Amino acid sequence: MAAPEGLYRIRPFEMVVRAHPPERPGEFRDVAELWTLDKDEFGSRGRIDTTMGVGMAAAAWAPLRSLLEADVPDRLELADAEVLDLLDGAAERLEASGVVLEWDPDLDQTLAGKVVVGSSGRLSQSVPDVFDQNALQGFSWQLSLGGVPLSEEEMALVADADGPIARLREKWVLVPRVMADRARNPDLKPLTAIDALSVALTGSTVVDGQRVEVEAKGWVAQLREQVTGDGDQELIEPPGALNATLREYQVEGMRWLHRMTSLGLGGCLADDMGLGKTVMLISLHLHRRLNPQTAGPTLVVCPASLLGNWEREIRRFAPGESVRRYHGPKRDLDQIASGFVLTTYGTMRLDAEKFEQVPWGLLVADEAQHVK
Repeated sequence: MAAPEGLYRIRPFEMVVRAHPPERPGEFRDVAELWTLDKDEFGSRGRIDTTMGVGMAAAAWAPLRSLLEADVPDRLELADAEVLDLLDGAAERLEASGVVLEWDPDLDQTLAGKVVVGSSGRLSQSVPDVFDQNALQGFSWQLSLGGVPLSEEEMALVADADGPIARLREKWVLVPRVMADRARNPDLKPLTAIDALSVALTGSTVVDGQRVEVEAKGWVAQLREQVTGDGDQELIEPPGALNATLREYQVEGMRWLHRMTSLGLGGCLADDMGLGKTVMLISLHLHRRLNPQTAGPTLVVCPASLLGNWEREIRRFAPGESVRRYHGPKRDLDQIASGFVLTTYGTMRLDAEKFEQVPWGLLVADEAQHVK
């Protein structure tokens, strides 16, 4: 695909058709040359096969049909709309039909876009406060050329492009319609804090039916690093009060739970049965007890059939901790300042107002599918 010379509006784009011998797929020759060869290097059916190939390509992209009406199907002038059509998906259809589409090397094809989430600035308040405020977070397109973000002035040049190319950084750049649209309308619908964190953690999202890359900025990026453990993290050790030796993966699980709860977030521990989820939670409770700010009682909600198992595990691994079952007719929450309280989902639903009066340090939902 040849680029127009000089001011590109003076001359249209020109598509030059090339072909190669069947036995030498890398040796392309201009079709115009094929039609003038004294000796047909493409075999006795060279011209016929080339014309048939053009016909197959025309079935994938209609503007090529005019080539079939020419004496020599060697070149085609394209309107801007046709070039934009190639950039917007027709090129992929042609490639799927066996056509190799090559753009003029002087045309830069590296214009790309990703979504940026989060406002500038660092996390200056607690994570629960950020989510409780339901403040909306910025969510917008950021275009780049060769991996370098466009400036506001460059974004304006792309937005103003009324054809398939724009002049950026001393070179001509191919501008698909979708990129021009993103430059004209960079702001997307703002996200809630929890949705902003969600797309930052996954690193991608779907916009207009297309999955695109997401880059987190500001406090969203900071929080993502803390949640994923990419940044500097406090590597806590199992507490001395724990009457057990944790395996390495259990220590990692305890640290992950500590990281989530320290941020004011929850987490889902989904290890297989028998891998020690209970002892990880008990270890976390004992660690949080060392800090007066997190030393409140832990409420464990589980099916009634698991109350006994929880009590046995706590007494085994944390023999110094109090354990109270809040279940049955003679139940109370008086003088709950530390330790564990065990209850069922049904009881919690009945006495929700009473549970709200206790300053819990930690809430554990065992067999959490019962929350439904």
